[in-house]
Amino acid sequence: MLGIGATAVSVVGALYLVAGLCGYLSFTQATRGDVLSCYSAGDPWAALARATITVTLLFSYPLVSLACRQSLDGLLFSACPRCPRSHWRLVGCAAGIVATSCAIAILCPDVGDVFMISGASFGVLTSYILPSLFALRARALARIELELVASPSAPASLRLERRRVGSWVDRVEHALTWVLLVAGAAFGVLGTVFAVRHLRVGDGDGDGH
Repeated sequence: MLGIGATAVSVVGALYLVAGLCGYLSFTQATRGDVLSCYSAGDPWAALARATITVTLLFSYPLVSLACRQSLDGLLFSACPRCPRSHWRLVGCAAGIVATSCAIAILCPDVGDVFMISGASFGVLTSYILPSLFALRARALARIELELVASPSAPASLRLERRRVGSWVDRVEHALTWVLLVAGAAFGVLGTVFAVRHLRVGDGDGDGH
């Protein structure tokens, strides 16, 4: 299963890299956030790409919004056991998500701005910071569990895991986890600051013209 996921991510990443390089090499400094907007409206291949993206978004948006609605409902009402899940509550959450996404799409005409902010903040958070925190928490829980079950009669697998926790491999992994966490936090803060500054500079240039 891990090999399938790694293969899928590698293939998708290669396709994104090829598309991005081809788009940039075609227009260089004139490349926009939405590379399809650089092509003529009468270009049949660009029209086919726009139609393909439209169909993809049409069928993927409900799946993404469903997961977002479930997460939002859990965050808002998980601490309230007296609030039973109702149809209208789910409808309200879904309507709020749709309205928010539509407002962002209207207020941000350049999709590159959205990708810039989300990649610098949420992308770094989900790719570097949260996995590092999960790894640190799992390591701490594993140490506690091994200390509780440490005994001569413990299974061989637990005794082996206990020796691994204090080994040099475990210490190196622990140090690398902290490095990834600190570096991810630094990159996230710097990337978000530069993205916001870029948006402000762009707005100032637009007002000046």
